[in-house]
Amino acid sequence: MLNIAKVIFIKKAKRGLYIVLYIAMSTLATSSVHASVKDVHEIIDVCTSAQRILKDYALIGIGTTYHNPKKDMEETVKRLNEELKDLESHDVSKSLHEEEVALHKEWDKIEEKVRQTPDKKSIFELYKMITKFTKHCEVLAEHLAADTGIAAEHDVVLIAELNMEVQRLVGLYAVRTWDGVTQSEFETESKIIIKEYNDILGELLHADDKLVSKKVKSHLKGLSKYFTRLELTIENSKENHVPALVAKRAEVLYVKIKEILLEEEHEVEK
Repeated sequence: MLNIAKVIFIKKAKRGLYIVLYIAMSTLATSSVHASVKDVHEIIDVCTSAQRILKDYALIGIGTTYHNPKKDMEETVKRLNEELKDLESHDVSKSLHEEEVALHKEWDKIEEKVRQTPDKKSIFELYKMITKFTKHCEVLAEHLAADTGIAAEHDVVLIAELNMEVQRLVGLYAVRTWDGVTQSEFETESKIIIKEYNDILGELLHADDKLVSKKVKSHLKGLSKYFTRLELTIENSKENHVPALVAKRAEVLYVKIKEILLEEEHEVEK
């Protein structure tokens, strides 16, 4: 069964890590080429898409028909492949390009699993692989954001991470529904995810208004009722799982966070 301590290590000390990464990358002025906001947009979509693929894969295995998970997963896989390929075609520093290539190779192994018929063993393996992939993806997103030279691009990544956490939570719930993890393991990990979501949200709400406007902050605060609704649905379905309803709650959040993300991008990337 899943060793939470080993597999779920992504978020520990992450906020501090990001600060270090941001400062470190900001000092790299030796390269004549730099990442663009398009690079950042594509990589954060890749990170989020990986989590959505896990969710849809599990829903297919469980037999849930909500939102046609098979069709959704196929479309997401196709877009993720296109974005990774496009990322690698852009002119960035050698070190960033090497990170992109390494991430793509990691994804190729995941895609092999995704193409298999879902079963309990494959969902467990896929969960571990996507957990690791997401860690690397988020670090690359921070590197690319720092390399753009736009201070607020870090906050763009943070808003996208809110969606990653939501998708990660619903994906884990789907894995639990299929007995891929025990209830105890699910509760331990879901607490970590929820805390990380709240930590990211807190950082955004306390950001300088020049980086995250009051208008954007107001919309971020408005997410509270939707996230609480998702939490309560999960908490109240320990005995009788409701994966379709949880997926529906998460989809509402996904759309709303995407709208806020677009608003932030429009304000800071002029």
